[in-house]
Amino acid sequence: STLGGGFITTVAGNPITVDGTLGSIEIGVGQFVTGFQNLSAAELLIFTTGSTWSMSGSGPANWVLRLVTGDSGSKPFCSVNMGEIFAADDIGIVNVKRSDVLGGFTSSTVSNNIQKLYTGINKTYSASTVIKSLEQMRFFFDNTGLIATRVAYQSANGNDATRYGITRVVYPDSVRSIHTSRLNDGTERTMFTSNGDTVYQMDSGPSFDGAAISSTVSTAYNTVKSPWQRKRFEAITLETVSAGESTFSLTQNLNDGDKSYDSKTITIDGQLDFGPYVLAGEDFGITKSKVRLKGTGLNVQFSFTKSSSTDSQVTLAGYTLRYTPRGLVTI
Repeated sequence: STLGGGFITTVAGNPITVDGTLGSIEIGVGQFVTGFQNLSAAELLIFTTGSTWSMSGSGPANWVLRLVTGDSGSKPFCSVNMGEIFAADDIGIVNVKRSDVLGGFTSSTVSNNIQKLYTGINKTYSASTVIKSLEQMRFFFDNTGLIATRVAYQSANGNDATRYGITRVVYPDSVRSIHTSRLNDGTERTMFTSNGDTVYQMDSGPSFDGAAISSTVSTAYNTVKSPWQRKRFEAITLETVSAGESTFSLTQNLNDGDKSYDSKTITIDGQLDFGPYVLAGEDFGITKSKVRLKGTGLNVQFSFTKSSSTDSQVTLAGYTLRYTPRGLVTI
């Protein structure tokens, strides 16, 4: 692509030859081209900073260029293909896909619930990649990344649907370029560069180049069926997945944060039993840990915090909450 708002195609079958008399042409879209993505064998999406175009056909003789949307495009280096096309734009992480409606395409954002966070970081775009084995796309804005993971669920009417769980990560250094490749044994490896002359491997260990990695997961306030019913919270059983021993802390809050209790330290052992876990490259299963709780309230929230450069990675798979119903109250 060129800075003047167009892009050049080369001679068919000879990608390093640009010769107008042999079939290479220049196509203009009026804005700086920020990326290309193949939607199918005969459909190319062309992104600019403010719009998305489609070029269909098999060659210069029957190519058709048309505007898909003039409302959203892509930041440079921030479009990915995960079966569907996604791009990071000013309005959010946009999903562009085929449809049966007039025009043949729909465009929607998958980052609606984190717009305040997104608009605070999206001025410093830098890179993006897809990790197919995790059904995960990662967009980086300087040293901050948004990791969006595809999650299947059943909607209220019982139909299968898809959501994208989005997590923020912050690295000590900026991510300037990134690439994920599949090795001969089927595993994926993601490499990235930063401000210096070092190439890093992502997801390769429990630290960032020796420095501790800190993480926090906070659940929504759980009313446990009824916001009018007081409950005495007694215990929580955590289901975790880890390749080895790991320690983290749990903090309990009640009544929308009006009550809070001292953190409890939890140490778990990795269970090498079943199920492949991609990042660790080993087989292991679920560990259950029971923690006693305190207090009576209308709702409860939990925060899990961890900071270590040596512990194994921990995945929270779920929890079971035990409580005793108390009296009803009027809010």
